[in-house]
Parts: sequence; C-alpha cells; structure tokens
Amino acid sequence: MKYPTLGLSQTHALTELFLESGPGPIDSEVAWIGRDDSYDVSTTLVSEQLASNESVEEMLKAGLGKDQVEGVIAVQLYSDLGGVPVEILDDAGFWRFLALARFWEFVAWRESKPFADGNAEIYVDARNSRESVLLRMFIRGRLMVESDSSELASELAGAVDFWRSHVIRVKTGNAPLLSSEFARRQRTLRMKTPELRKFAKRLNRLWLNVELATYDKDSSERLIASLADDL
Repeated sequence: MKYPTLGLSQTHALTELFLESGPGPIDSEVAWIGRDDSYDVSTTLVSEQLASNESVEEMLKAGLGKDQVEGVIAVQLYSDLGGVPVEILDDAGFWRFLALARFWEFVAWRESKPFADGNAEIYVDARNSRESVLLRMFIRGRLMVESDSSELASELAGAVDFWRSHVIRVKTGNAPLLSSEFARRQRTLRMKTPELRKFAKRLNRLWLNVELATYDKDSSERLIASLADDL
C-alpha cells in the first residue's frame, strides 16, 4: 500500500513557512512510500472535522478545557486510524504528513504558547511521542478505547502532566487496562502534582519486577487501589 510521508528536512522547512505565512499546500514535498493501492487521503477524517476551529470552539463553550478537547479528538483519531496497517503507523513520516496537511491549525492551537515563541517542530515531527501532538493523542485514544474506557480520555481537567508524564512517557502507556484504572483513580482522587508524581513513581517502580501489561481489569484495579491506600 502506498501512503504519504514527509521527511524531516521538508517538515522543518514547512514548519518555518507555516509559522511565518500560515498553512498552505504541501503536495510537492510529499513522498509516497510503498506499492500497489494508495492510502486514501482524500476522505476527511472524522477526527479532522472534530479538530476544526468551529468544533473546538463548540467544545470550549461547552466547558471543556484544552486537554479535555485533546482527549475527545484522541478517541476519534484512534477510531479513524486504528485499522491502518502497522507499517504505516510506525512511520514517523506519515504522522508528519497528517500534522502538516490535516491538523496544523489544531496543533497550533493546542500548543499556542510554544508556537508563538517559534518552537513548533517538536510538536509535529513525530520523533517524541510525548510531545508530538498527534502521536500522543493516538496513544491516549488507543489506551482508553482498548480498555473500554473512552470517556476517561476527556474527563480529567488540566491533565497534561498526567497523560504525558505518567502514562505515555513510561511503560504504563503499553498497558490499556492499567492506564484506564490509573485514569479512573485520578478522576476520583484529583491528586495534585506532588501527590500524583509520588503515586506514579511507585507504579513505575513496580514495572522493574512485574509485567503489569499482563494484568486483567480486576488485577489492575486492585493494584491501583492499593497504591492509593498508601498515599
């Protein structure tokens, strides 16, 4: 299957251009990888529609914060792309294409402060899954959808540190059931940053001796509850 990609140098040049002049066509910079049928990039993704300025504005008016908006779109992004062949999803160039061609305005809104400072490339170049907006959204969506907990992706207000530092950045991001129980506990406890980091440190330490990704829902729930009892 052929699919569109952007190289790092093209991404760098386009990012600088978009920051200066706004988004524009990128067809001449796109490289198509693979053979046979092309990946269909003509159909608008539902997540792309959700990420439009109008849709985001409606979610903000409904009382959602920035990170909650990201969570709503994350679930749909995974639903849109979860069936895409893994060789495409594993290619950072594909995520660069999506970020520049489809989601630039959303990414710019989501990371408005660093964008205003001219620091945008880390959020679109797909080299760091914790920072790359689309990659971290896809991972969050996968974790919550696969654990039948889609609502949790957007229920935690002000949860930037929770998702990026304590789920996606560490091994917990490989365990959907554990991640969902962690998110459910955070929804209940509303741990502040020092308490949350203490909790997450204990959880991360367990990964040294136990493969927590093998835990079922009940085991994950018991583990998270026991860690919470020790706070």
